[in-house]
Amino acid sequence: MTKKSANGRHEIKLSFSQIECRCGAVRIRASPCPDCGRSAEPFEADVDNQRRRRIVDRCLLALGLENAIPPVNGELEGHERVEQFRVLAELPSRFFDAMQSLEKAGSGSPDDLVDACSAARLLSDRLSAGTRRRPWIRTDDVACASADALVVVMRTFLKAFAAPTPILAEIKASTAQFDLDAMYVKIDQLNALRERWESIEKAEDVGEWMAEVFADAARARGTVNYVDLDLAGRELYREITGRMPGDGAGLGLLASELFTQYIGDEKAFRGAIASADLFMATASDKLADLVSRPVVAGEMRNGFVQLADQLQLTNAAIASTLNERQTVRSTLDLMHTVFEGPARRMVALMLDLAGVGRFEEYLPADGARTIGEARDLPALDPVVYGFDAALRIAQAHQSYEFKDDHLILRMRKKGNPQGQIVRVSLDDLLDRALASVECVNALALVIQVHAAEQGLDVIGDETLAALNVGPAELGSMLLRAAGYGELQFTGSRVSMSGPKLTGAAAIAISLALPHDQIAIVAVKTLDVHRTYEIDIALMRENSSIPDGLAKEFHMQRVLSRVLVDREPGWPSESMQRWVVGRALEVVNSKNSLRDDFAQIMGEMRQLLNFSKDQGLPVADEIRGLMRFLRLSIEGRSADLDGAVFDRLSTFLDDDTPVVLPFEFDGE
Repeated sequence: MTKKSANGRHEIKLSFSQIECRCGAVRIRASPCPDCGRSAEPFEADVDNQRRRRIVDRCLLALGLENAIPPVNGELEGHERVEQFRVLAELPSRFFDAMQSLEKAGSGSPDDLVDACSAARLLSDRLSAGTRRRPWIRTDDVACASADALVVVMRTFLKAFAAPTPILAEIKASTAQFDLDAMYVKIDQLNALRERWESIEKAEDVGEWMAEVFADAARARGTVNYVDLDLAGRELYREITGRMPGDGAGLGLLASELFTQYIGDEKAFRGAIASADLFMATASDKLADLVSRPVVAGEMRNGFVQLADQLQLTNAAIASTLNERQTVRSTLDLMHTVFEGPARRMVALMLDLAGVGRFEEYLPADGARTIGEARDLPALDPVVYGFDAALRIAQAHQSYEFKDDHLILRMRKKGNPQGQIVRVSLDDLLDRALASVECVNALALVIQVHAAEQGLDVIGDETLAALNVGPAELGSMLLRAAGYGELQFTGSRVSMSGPKLTGAAAIAISLALPHDQIAIVAVKTLDVHRTYEIDIALMRENSSIPDGLAKEFHMQRVLSRVLVDREPGWPSESMQRWVVGRALEVVNSKNSLRDDFAQIMGEMRQLLNFSKDQGLPVADEIRGLMRFLRLSIEGRSADLDGAVFDRLSTFLDDDTPVVLPFEFDGE
């Protein structure tokens, strides 16, 4: 019986006592004969099997413990959770090691196996009974599913361990192995989450943490191309809202969603995005006029900067234990700042779009009034679920008292001079603080998507600066998402390790370097070191050109300027072959030469002009191809020069190697 554990494979050998049946066959002691079917004698006993059954009975009892859930005040806290997750990940090996030690009578300790089963049952019950709060919702769900799966695995392997015959042991072990493989998928997810929590505590700023998030997003989506990553995010937006956003919107959503998966409530976050997008879609025709008002544009950018600042504070709140007065005060400050800063501005924008009031009037108004009016609108109520007036007021009026594990809020209440006393646990405090950031993050994302689709800038460069995300940091995020590591930016020099340089990576580098210059990019791939010289000014220009032949021609110019190890990365011979291939593609991709003649000739003329501008000898043959097409349409078959295709093919058959400076994957 063989089982896979986290540390390798455990082979557990079971021994069965055999006896000769009256029919002459050999059978397992205390089991019916497989040949003649005769039952075992009453006095027969397989001592080893009986021993294993007694141990298994104790273990199954431990796995079925009832009322084993610790008291409520023993609920797991943040750092304790991470430690318990580590214990959970190690329990399978502990279980199998103990079982393996019991193969032979007199060896091992049955108590060790029972203790492992008891620990799994208790941890499963404790995890399932805990209240789901931010920032542990997803982690607790994965941990609970892992612990439940572990209990199932233990039961099935115990049944195999106590099976009366080798055949039954093998059958039950095979089923148990299937359950074990499924459990390790969950354990791997939990380990990844645990590692992410450790990186949160060690991260110096949000920019560093966001770089890790982008890398996570790339791994989760199975792509190393940030263009594909953006498309995956846009498709996710469509899955949530039913509407496909414009280019560039996907990266923001993937980062926000992963942030929410780690620290928030993904279901609530997606619901807020769906509701906000539905509302913005109905009012989008008013957005441009609204943002054109100077106060609105300036204050919205201010709101986005403040939101970026809150992410810094959020990181600190997550990493803290919330067991000190200063930490509690900082968390309350976070909620108040989110409430009065970005949230009030973004909600005011939506109230203005709804025709409830003017944006400018909400700026000096009380934040509670602004949020209250939003909650009165069915279209906006699902979007503002995270704004807790009680905690915002408590901070503003300093009407709270810190206890060992909770806060006492003293709320004013009409008709009650003593006010209302509200008790808030520290876990609830962090949950509500993160809900406010989660909520405003969803709102900000949707506003930015709709603004960007109309060419409106409501963010500004100040937002990335507030996150400590400059051009180099942004480029690093994109490159790390694409699988590159050991990144160093020194002036115009960039060094990194990973896959071969791709077109997408070159674009990311062009965005990361702030000035027009020639970038020197050193890439280490396995044991191969390669150096590229790239005109990043041209590369950036290409990113802004709409799709079409003009963009392709510009990319040809970009490639022609690239040097690979000081040699031309895209010589004129390679460019000529591209022109010929593109010309033949234009001709062959159309449904009808006659119906699409004008479009074909227009594109051929562009290819001819490009060839002439670049001084390519193939220009004469492109002109000959255009003449052939025109004569074909005119029906002048006698004047056709069919040899033009043979001459074009000589360019395609050139033996000069084609050396692409970048690896292109379809973007």
